[in-house]
Amino acid sequence: MDLVEAWKFFLGPLLGGFVGAIIGAFPTNYFGERGKNLATKHDIKQLQEELEKNTEITKGVEQAYARQDVLWRSELQYREQQLAELYGPAYGYVKTSQELYLLWLEGKTPEINLTVKKWMTKQNEVMRELLVKKAHLIEGSEMPDSMMRFATSTLIFDFYASPSEEGRVPERLTKDDRTKYPKAFDEHVIKTTERLKARIEELHRKYAQPLPP
Repeated sequence: MDLVEAWKFFLGPLLGGFVGAIIGAFPTNYFGERGKNLATKHDIKQLQEELEKNTEITKGVEQAYARQDVLWRSELQYREQQLAELYGPAYGYVKTSQELYLLWLEGKTPEINLTVKKWMTKQNEVMRELLVKKAHLIEGSEMPDSMMRFATSTLIFDFYASPSEEGRVPERLTKDDRTKYPKAFDEHVIKTTERLKARIEELHRKYAQPLPP
């Protein structure tokens, strides 16, 4: 064996072992760090996706809350307008007129008969004007029949009974149901007013901010 062949014989296994050791160590160090970097990027991307989802959820909650806030404030404003401009005054009319009307109807005010009739006519005019001007605030999609009957019956009374001491509604009209004062009108006004007041209190209690301590 010459000198060159001898070196190949001894160096071949040594170099093979050295290269193998380097290759064996390479995946452990390089690919290990590479895997960590890839895992970190994946975690960041996943975190960003979760943050985006949470942001969308937060936006949805905020929008829903904003819509709810607008809706209850709009309803509160409308209910307060109904009460202040239509049903509150109508409620006062009904409550303050009922007993005097019944006393007059029972013939217990003969000495002031014309005075009472004139007073009722004035009240009737105010109430009819209120119903016409504030018709958009009437609860429900249509004007109740009782309101139309109220207008008819009070006009008949004002035209026939109110002008004089002896004035009265002709019998042919008193027998017509369309000319009779509708009790349903009073009931509608009283019940709707009480419902409105209860609803307004409920909205304030449920949504309004409490007073600071």
